[in-house]
Amino acid sequence: MSNANAIPRDQWRYTGSAGHWIMGRYCRWHLRTEIGSFLVSTVGEAPDRTLSRPDKEVLVTTGIEGETYETMTFPLSLDRCMSAECDCGERIVHDWGGISCKRTHTRGEAQRAHDEECERVARKHDSMLAKLSKAQP
Repeated sequence: MSNANAIPRDQWRYTGSAGHWIMGRYCRWHLRTEIGSFLVSTVGEAPDRTLSRPDKEVLVTTGIEGETYETMTFPLSLDRCMSAECDCGERIVHDWGGISCKRTHTRGEAQRAHDEECERVARKHDSMLAKLSKAQP
């Protein structure tokens, strides 16, 4: 990273849960990375329970071109999950509207999209946070 103010990787927090989408818990593939005040979440490979049959599984698409993976960035609140059921301590999303979104077709594309978005957020964290603060009433 060339930006001196970038958040270094050793300060990123990786967790194993799906970070967004109402069907996220059904996704077989997901990445979740907290970087400063932001969450980068990638989900994909959610079986479509209404269209799948025993002999053929159909995956839910996230976009109009048949994408099955989605990477989004969200601002995080300072609050953490306190559920005794999961005991994850993950920071809670402040606004589910999302700051960015990229949809992809393959695991490789999804991994690259997640990695690229993490790098972008780490580099531009301060300016993203300032822009977000100005947008808040």
